[in-house]
Amino acid sequence: MQAASLKEKINRTFGGEHINSTENRSVLHVALHTPRDAVIQSDGKNVVPDVWEVVDKIQKISESIR
Repeated sequence: MQAASLKEKINRTFGGEHINSTENRSVLHVALHTPRDAVIQSDGKNVVPDVWEVVDKIQKISESIR
C-alpha cells in the first residue's frame, strides 16, 4: 500500500484534484456516495449539491417508469 502511495491518491481523489489526466479534471465518483450536506470541492466549488440534483432527477424518472 505504501509503495503505491495509495493513501496519497485517496486524499487527492477526495480533495478534488485533477487526477484524471485524460480529461484534465477531478474524479469525483466519491460525490455520488456522500451525504447531501457534505462538501467536496472541485475548482473552488462544492460539487455535492449538483450531484444530488442529478440523483434526484434520476430517481424521479425511475419512479415514473415503474
